[in-house]
Amino acid sequence: MSLLNTLDIGRSALSSAGTGIATTAHNVANASTEGYSRRTMESSAADPILQGGLLLGAGVRIDAIVRATDALLGVRLVKHTGDASHATALFESLSVVESYFDETAASGFSETLEEIFNSFSALTTDPSDRSLRSSAIESARVFASTVVNTYDGVKAVADGLALDVTSSLAEINVKFQELADLNVALVNAGSGLEAGDLADRRDQILQELAESIGVTASIGADGQATVFLGGHAAVSGNQARQLSSGVDASGNPIVLLSSDKGFVDVTQESGGRVGGLLEARNDAMGYLSQLDTLAEAVAAAFNTQHNAGFDANGNPGGDIFTITAGAGSAATLGVVQALLDDSDLLAPAGAAAAQVGDGDNLALMLDLENQLLVGGQTVQEFASSIINDVGTDVASADAMMTQSSAVLADLTEVREAIVGVNLDEEATKLIEFQAAFEAASKVIRAADDMLRVVMDLV
Repeated sequence: MSLLNTLDIGRSALSSAGTGIATTAHNVANASTEGYSRRTMESSAADPILQGGLLLGAGVRIDAIVRATDALLGVRLVKHTGDASHATALFESLSVVESYFDETAASGFSETLEEIFNSFSALTTDPSDRSLRSSAIESARVFASTVVNTYDGVKAVADGLALDVTSSLAEINVKFQELADLNVALVNAGSGLEAGDLADRRDQILQELAESIGVTASIGADGQATVFLGGHAAVSGNQARQLSSGVDASGNPIVLLSSDKGFVDVTQESGGRVGGLLEARNDAMGYLSQLDTLAEAVAAAFNTQHNAGFDANGNPGGDIFTITAGAGSAATLGVVQALLDDSDLLAPAGAAAAQVGDGDNLALMLDLENQLLVGGQTVQEFASSIINDVGTDVASADAMMTQSSAVLADLTEVREAIVGVNLDEEATKLIEFQAAFEAASKVIRAADDMLRVVMDLV
């Protein structure tokens, strides 16, 4: 009977070595697979058997194929993936916005505003000179056109960001449902090899969701993932809630999460790329509001002072700028067409029966450059502050992106060290399992030969 036991031990050794080779091959095949976690065969000595008053070994028992994992590291990776994606989306979006405020590449609204005062200053040399009058009016037109172009460009970016947010939600909903389905599959799979592959896919989806909208997650003992958006469970067990888009009372895009009572506004809780896009759009709308303030302040100040003067025909001056006050007023800024057609309508004089060269009202318009007309600042200072705000926000987003990306890179490197596939280690294991397989084969052949001898004696 001991020879039969030896055969059985050899069989278990062959099975163990073969399973080890198959596990190693699976690791090698997936060494480059994104999100793959290394598998390890765990084995233990089989329970001994009592024979002839002795406890004899019964070979090896394969306990499980274990997936390398670190639960705490996985949770941190999900969080920091969301943070890095948020910062990257914010920086990239604000960089596009910043291009419309870049006065080094072309004349921007700050520079063209300064040119208005320069042109009006040049007009003081001879207020009756039609070429200088036309130049002053043209400077106002260029400023208005620049403000409108800047506004339209930034508004287009803001609208594009809102559309991008809306279009992203459908894909996120698909991933929510896929994760809920995986939760069911993981419970049904138990602890087999399939469960490891399902867990890899689960963790990969969690990373993708974190990148998209900044979720956090917890993993249960049965392998099921519960996904949270802020304090709201978006996926729990086999249940997945859905996201949709809407607008608030001010027309700003919002993100809604379905619930038993309808919807929950999770805009403020949204992170990842969606959160970065929403923050960038909010910043862009803030810049547009500042442009509105600047445009209205410049138009009101020049129009008021110009109305106090007299033109070349001795008539009271009218408005220089046209504008429709309210949200989006900067997009409506323009110069009165009659002024563009006839420079004699410019009103630099201080009296109806003015002497040729009277520039009393022109001097008062030039004084506007030093008056605190908006927010305790001159219009030029306010224009510069808008550009500075954009630059500061972009620099801050850049620093945030650099820091969060560095943290994510460090965590990814740690993950790779813990759960990744090391081809050198796998090659060593392959040699060990191959040697074990060959040795087990020899044991079986030896036992078989001995049994044959015994059978011949019978």
